[in-house]
Amino acid sequence: MVHLPFAGSDWRAAAARLSASTPGRLREIILFLAIGGSAALAYTVLSAAFTTWAGLRPSLAILLTLALLIPPTYLAQRRFTFQSDREHLSALPRYAGTQLIGNGVGLLGAEMFPTAIRSHALLAFSIIAVVVATTNYGCLKFWAFRRSQ
Repeated sequence: MVHLPFAGSDWRAAAARLSASTPGRLREIILFLAIGGSAALAYTVLSAAFTTWAGLRPSLAILLTLALLIPPTYLAQRRFTFQSDREHLSALPRYAGTQLIGNGVGLLGAEMFPTAIRSHALLAFSIIAVVVATTNYGCLKFWAFRRSQ
């Protein structure tokens, strides 16, 4: 069983302490990086493991990893980072869309360069994770989790 670093009561307690003690924008960025960083680390390790040890195509490894990570990461980003009041029926599809579009670039690269990714799986998936995370912040803040009017 895989332990996700952002999926326990310790994480919730730490996020609550950070929320209470840090000014708005800085708190949001720190939490985005902590939650997203934990998810990116899990993404990198799981994708590399699925590719290297399980022998999956890199693109299939990405899809399987996203299926495992999107639900808990969505809940953590919605509740802790963006403290969104947007209903799940609206926010979850936007979050998933943001993730799928952002990771589409990774999928495209995985299909175009599977041999290079297999030979340097940790490095390749780390680069993909950083690129996706940097582009996702704005989409999540200003679209998926924007406060309801």
